[in-house]
Amino acid sequence: MTAPAPTITVRPGAGVGHSNRLELVWADGAIKNGWVQVTVKAGGNTGLASPDVFYFGNFVGDVGDTPNGAAVNAVDVAAVRRNVSSRSVPLTNRYDLNKDGRVNNADVLIVRSAETRRSQPLITAPPAPAAPAALATNTTLFSSTRIAPKRRGAELL
Repeated sequence: MTAPAPTITVRPGAGVGHSNRLELVWADGAIKNGWVQVTVKAGGNTGLASPDVFYFGNFVGDVGDTPNGAAVNAVDVAAVRRNVSSRSVPLTNRYDLNKDGRVNNADVLIVRSAETRRSQPLITAPPAPAAPAALATNTTLFSSTRIAPKRRGAELL
């Protein structure tokens, strides 16, 4: 299934070694409880000899405490509660689930409402494709695909 198109912003010099950084932003709620495969195509516009494929995952309420799968459970609820504070937090704070700059009762409500007995399996990325013999020119730089979660009956695995 094709993912919705993100907004793409080029941030000149913001990458490693002052390279350009590309920022992909999807609309709020467009990607949740699943995986997205993003492919940066090879060619003259990107300077890549072969496509660069990477993945993003999202499981609402999971704060990253489970190494083998994304699950929202009492451990997540307790972790968010432990981090409630009146202080501001950076955007990267994993307990600030609504990204409003604070960890507060709104975040506790998000994790409690997402608490479930199911988990989202982690994925194993396939091996990288072989590099092509020569660079081709591409006018489209990206493609993205939403990887649907596995289903068993009406329940997500």
